[in-house]
Amino acid sequence: MRVGLSHVNSWFSNLIKRMLWNPQLKAVRNGLTLTLPLVMAGCVAVLLANFPVEGYQRFMVDTFGPGWRNLNVHIADGTFSILSIIILLTISFSLAEHHNHVKLTSKVHPAIVALISLGCLISLIQPYSLVSVGGDHPPPGLGLPYFWLGIHGLFISILVALVSANLFFRLSRVRWLSVSFFSEEADPSISAAFNAMFPGMLTIVFFAFLKYFSQEMGIESINQTVYDMLSAPFARMGNTFSTAIFYTFIRHLFWFFGIHGTNLLEPVTTSIYVPAMDDNIAAVAVGLPPPNVFTKTFFDAFLAMGGSGATLCLLICIFLFSRRGSMNRVAQLSVLPALFNINEIVMFGLPIVLNPVLLLPFLAVPLVQCVITYLAMTSGLVPYTIHMIDWTAPPFISGIAATGSYAGAVLQLVNLVVGIAVYLPFVRIAEAMKAEAFNQAFKELMPGYAESAGTEEHVLSGEAKALSASLTHDLSRAVERNELSLEYQPQVESTTGAVFGVEALMRWDHSHLGRIPPGLFITLAEDAGLIKQLGNWALEESCRQWSEWRKAGVDVVMSVNLSVRQLDDDAIVEEIRERVERYGIPKGRLEVEVTESAALGGSSRSELLHRIHSLGVSLAIDDFGMGHSSLVYLKQFPVDTIKIDRVLSKDVTTNRFSTEIISTISELCRSLGIHTLVEYVDNVEQLKVLQGLGCTRIQGWLYSASLPPNTCLDFIRKGAPVY
Repeated sequence: MRVGLSHVNSWFSNLIKRMLWNPQLKAVRNGLTLTLPLVMAGCVAVLLANFPVEGYQRFMVDTFGPGWRNLNVHIADGTFSILSIIILLTISFSLAEHHNHVKLTSKVHPAIVALISLGCLISLIQPYSLVSVGGDHPPPGLGLPYFWLGIHGLFISILVALVSANLFFRLSRVRWLSVSFFSEEADPSISAAFNAMFPGMLTIVFFAFLKYFSQEMGIESINQTVYDMLSAPFARMGNTFSTAIFYTFIRHLFWFFGIHGTNLLEPVTTSIYVPAMDDNIAAVAVGLPPPNVFTKTFFDAFLAMGGSGATLCLLICIFLFSRRGSMNRVAQLSVLPALFNINEIVMFGLPIVLNPVLLLPFLAVPLVQCVITYLAMTSGLVPYTIHMIDWTAPPFISGIAATGSYAGAVLQLVNLVVGIAVYLPFVRIAEAMKAEAFNQAFKELMPGYAESAGTEEHVLSGEAKALSASLTHDLSRAVERNELSLEYQPQVESTTGAVFGVEALMRWDHSHLGRIPPGLFITLAEDAGLIKQLGNWALEESCRQWSEWRKAGVDVVMSVNLSVRQLDDDAIVEEIRERVERYGIPKGRLEVEVTESAALGGSSRSELLHRIHSLGVSLAIDDFGMGHSSLVYLKQFPVDTIKIDRVLSKDVTTNRFSTEIISTISELCRSLGIHTLVEYVDNVEQLKVLQGLGCTRIQGWLYSASLPPNTCLDFIRKGAPVY
């Protein structure tokens, strides 16, 4: 039985992964997530306009006048009322980015793809009329159908985005449709525009033909026709338990696919559940028991806590069991609107729409809550619903108001707990999937990934680009958040065990992601132009630490890394001078490390290094032996130390060529009065070979990893073992 269950779980997990990584669904989810800033603005506007407190509403009218809601209407007009257009653009853009990631030789401009998709949508849904109207007013039907540009038209917009983008990609690969005579143009956007000219025209023509044929068939509005077809089967349903279950299931199933389920089933609501609520109210008014279990208030109060899908349960589940990551951040943004049953943020930001991981709980939670509520009411534990409630009424308040009893609030609490339990395993699956995607994105960003993956031209995936942008933004604020720190790796004279110096190494402990590999965030800092800021901070912090250790009676060489960007700025000389003088650092006690390739950067860098050396600061060449070296260049610089890199030291016990190269470097440096220091020494076998070659200054895990300041101070005082 366990084997069978394990097989089912594995099958389900693989199915979810295939759906989750499907490029079309992935682009839809990415597109929905990109709308989050506008959705957030729309949610705030709706919440402020419909906040269910009478005193608040009176205060707003008295303060700003009866038209105060107009401001919120304008915000909604610029967000929710055009949400279908916004989502169409973001989905098309995401599809184009994925296409470029996969098709390196037939790239398209994402903005052009988005604009073509917009043209296709307008050509498909635009009403048509030949009726003329006098004055400046347009004929009826020539204005855009505002209703279908908002959330109600989301389903058609998603379909148009998927079909138009993929059709455009296929047409773009037809060579005779491409205009390539601008391929040498300096501005690549001009070439992209001309290459997209004919594929884009044909894509829009395709949708125009769809509109033409639909009109010939008597279909004036594509959106309305789709909604009418989907809602028709519910026209003759009665107020029964099976109808309520089916109504609940279909409403949420449509929502999952981007169809406004509540609006689609409005005929059912108005013909069955609103009259049922009226009957209950009328019966209570004359002293009779309410006759109907299923009413509009039944669904609003007990099945839609937090909005469709009872998403308040999902948010609470995320808060309890997902302490970090993007899911928790979206939950934080969503929780306040969700308390008033506004859940667009979580629907589009998490997202839930077309997210296969959350499909089952999104459908199951309302169904389970429907059964529980039905049983509680028919058994007499909770009264039937007897009052209409405002749709923004928060849980517990709405439960009491709907039933006229505190039992209604208790029932809502039970439904919340059950909903959390149903959502929990799927939240954990979503967390695992996100962790897997995050780890892959992290690998893509790591230096050397492209070489290890065997790709000549590596294009970052959308997840890697998003992670890079997020990390870069966080890195720019890491200093003020106190997330950056320096650790110090001891440098040991192996024959005596004395610690003669330390290398200051930057560490970033991200508040949400933990420790970020130095190779990654240093690369991001260089690409984003932040390396000077971080380098100056590291210089200041390491000099301050040296001063503290000096006061504590410890005197070692403090070695600090300088980046290429710092070496290209003459201001670095004055910055080093200022620290040397302020902290009273004597000659030879501060050492700057520059990579071999950076040091060999021309006469200007040579002159700058001489100026730094004249301040009494030692110079170390790092990564020596990484492929750029020429010992002849040593005469150009006032070099004090050569640091032999791991490319040579790691296999010194097994590789004869590494041994001979290190021996040659060591002998030459001794003759020139230059110290050699070998990095990445991890075991005694390496140490013994290196000592035999005359290399006694060692840095590596054999002695110690990088250490926090106080721990390093204790290590310096104690000294290292002698092997």
